[in-house]
Amino acid sequence: MTDQYNIVELAARNLVAGQLSSYFPNPDETVTQSDDTHLDRGHDYFAIFYPGSFPTTIPGDQSLVVVSWEILLDIMVRFNSTEAIAWRAFKELRWEVINLFNFRKIGRTLNGTSGIKYVTLSSEERPRYIPMDPKNEYSDAAFIAQAMSLTVTQFINKS
Repeated sequence: MTDQYNIVELAARNLVAGQLSSYFPNPDETVTQSDDTHLDRGHDYFAIFYPGSFPTTIPGDQSLVVVSWEILLDIMVRFNSTEAIAWRAFKELRWEVINLFNFRKIGRTLNGTSGIKYVTLSSEERPRYIPMDPKNEYSDAAFIAQAMSLTVTQFINKS
């Protein structure tokens, strides 16, 4: 059987990389699937996708299943200037991601990915500072970040 989750997560990743390319000029290092190894390479913006909770599956009928996938998305903006500039940059990227998935048709359908009924982006947590040295409580901030959750409802043919 085809790994539908991977198809959906890759579609979301490719959408961010393509539609928000002004933030991510090097998407192989800055828009990744479960890969945060590039954070120390000097880029200013990151979008990292991670697998979310196990999907809810609802039988549609004899040949159809409805799945609600959860994809976790961490957005990060480097804190390399003043606090005001860093927060402004973070809020601009955050709005672009919200706009892409919640308001634009290309995001709400993951660019026409098969079977996508709708996509919603949400976050239950506040933005946070990520320190340069996590072991040192007095370390300067390296990034401002926020964890978000994409819920993707997909109709999958059983056959």
